[in-house]
Amino acid sequence: MKKQLILIQVFILCIVLISYSQNNSDSPAKYKHNIGAAAGFTTGYGISYRYWPQKYGVQATFAPYIDQSTTQFSAGLVFLYKLKSFEKSNFFLYQGNHLFYDKYTSFHYLTGLPDIDQWGRQFHGLGFGFEILFLQKLSLNLMGGYMTSRYLEDKTWLVNMTGEIGLYYQF
Repeated sequence: MKKQLILIQVFILCIVLISYSQNNSDSPAKYKHNIGAAAGFTTGYGISYRYWPQKYGVQATFAPYIDQSTTQFSAGLVFLYKLKSFEKSNFFLYQGNHLFYDKYTSFHYLTGLPDIDQWGRQFHGLGFGFEILFLQKLSLNLMGGYMTSRYLEDKTWLVNMTGEIGLYYQF
């Protein structure tokens, strides 16, 4: 486990140094709007929009899924705070909020009557993120930290580590 942690730290350091050493007139702070796809426990998953004008930013993510027997959606709202800006990367704090809802209908194998099961879950997280700008207007966002989650029916809580990822087109 210690070797993996050291390898991850070396990998992140290499990315920071490479991103900092590249020379390009486009800087991550230049673009305020981002659209793309994101996935994470505390940020939600699906199509994502991010507005980040200066140090503070906000990100919204949403994905619905509906068919004959299932209704499911993920909605995320994330608050961002830029700690350090480099020429081709950003280092930031994030606070994520995610609501996941699932309702599905199955049919009892003996009676043929429908069984409806529905549940919801809330996720809240706090951590650090790293944004890497490449191909001039694309950015890869990696985030990690701690999260709490709660089932809405029985109100049980869980605390765990979390990871988030996003790919954005900046304009």
